[in-house]
Amino acid sequence: MAGVGESGDDLPEHFELRNLISKYPGKTGSGKGDAFDLAAAKLQAGVIMEEIYGSDRRWVLLMGKSVARAFGMGNREYLKPYAWSMHLFVIFPHPSGVNRWWNNPYNVEQAAGVLQAVLSDS
Repeated sequence: MAGVGESGDDLPEHFELRNLISKYPGKTGSGKGDAFDLAAAKLQAGVIMEEIYGSDRRWVLLMGKSVARAFGMGNREYLKPYAWSMHLFVIFPHPSGVNRWWNNPYNVEQAAGVLQAVLSDS
């Protein structure tokens, strides 16, 4: 994803991946993309926040605005670091095929720069 490894499959080598929902919620009513259980996601986001609160500084990458909303950061810009406690959060557009943001080469270049900065700081 955005220049980290050969494909998105390489992300676990560099990042701990966590899902906020434990089961597939189905499609949205409009049929465009998957539904998102915000209540369940908020509960899991709270668990994650508790886990990292007292830990060493971490970068937390939030993949999509819905995930950002679950963490209480839904109205923030993509690719900008936001501090919480000693940790830094960055919101990325969701990497699904429905999201056209990733079709713009400039956006991919910007995302790659942020990911490389995170990796060099970790």
